[in-house]
Amino acid sequence: MRMMTKLASLAALTMIAGCGTSSDNTNKDTSSVIADVLPADSTGNVANVDLSFAASNALGLMLDDSATAIATPAPSIKIGTDIVLSYAKFNIAKIKIKAIKDQSTEEKNLEQKESDSEKSATDNIEQLTGDTATTSAELAKPDNAGQSTDITSQKAKKDEILAKVKERRDQLKAKEKDALDEEVQSDKSTKFSGPYVFDAIKGKIEGDAPKVDLADGTYRRIEFQLKRDFFAPDTDPLLGNVFAIQGTAVKSGVAVPFEIDWHAALNFRLAGDTGLKVTTGENNVLVIDFNLAQWFDGIDLTKATVDQDGTIYINKSSNRDIMRQLHKNIKMSSGFGKDKNKDGKISADERSGQGEDTTDASAA
Repeated sequence: MRMMTKLASLAALTMIAGCGTSSDNTNKDTSSVIADVLPADSTGNVANVDLSFAASNALGLMLDDSATAIATPAPSIKIGTDIVLSYAKFNIAKIKIKAIKDQSTEEKNLEQKESDSEKSATDNIEQLTGDTATTSAELAKPDNAGQSTDITSQKAKKDEILAKVKERRDQLKAKEKDALDEEVQSDKSTKFSGPYVFDAIKGKIEGDAPKVDLADGTYRRIEFQLKRDFFAPDTDPLLGNVFAIQGTAVKSGVAVPFEIDWHAALNFRLAGDTGLKVTTGENNVLVIDFNLAQWFDGIDLTKATVDQDGTIYINKSSNRDIMRQLHKNIKMSSGFGKDKNKDGKISADERSGQGEDTTDASAA
């Protein structure tokens, strides 16, 4: 009877994995579908896993309007002595959970295929929004190479793109959804299919945190991708962006506003030897942690170019050197683990894996 129960559980898991989270599996190309790999220590039973995102800021300080001389909306976070973050949101499209720490050849081949598709999708969306070259390859160019001589302000450019995003929102939503459905169908290890918006200032996912069933056992790798958000409200800075960060930085004694946004998909890979132990009959909580305090390591915003409207814009065409370092910092300072004491975050002894400096889907 015990063996039959395990087999039934495995059959249920296989059905869950095969269905993925896409609502339409018809006419899908399954020639490159990667099947789930059970953890080596799995008993064959099914365990429940909750997903949570957290923001640690060991060197930062939560602020409210009365606690800071810099006028920023509450809540906000002070990083070091000169940077205050008032807004930081990320649009998370999908999350994969892997039993094995390192990628297989099959996974790498699928990743390249998805990368090619993502570059094509990016080009297509850029045509609709009037944006150009929003790729990691463009970002990788030297700061003095191929930069536009257009003197139009960064704000004017952002406003023009945003207007086109709003105008073509339904079309853009459909394109991103179709692309995500295809990717989810190709790899059964995609267990959380969003999009989910993570508010790093509040340290939580907006709305209800998702939940899935997994085979019990140890998981040593978490992969997720950020993609553009076309579902955000008109006034939300995340609309049309993969992530958006806003705040102020002290420059020559004055608090100067800065705006950071990115338009092309970003890949995150978190891995570790310890792994996350998923146990049957337990409320397993997977926490993915962003360490805000390390985002600006090695970045000197006092040297950033200030636009004609008095704002520091950091994106694929302005202050690119800062954006390059920011990409790396956000990835490398992220981690995952099991929230054993249920405090909503992961401490050092709960951390199972750390971020790696991965290649982005849109890189050439």
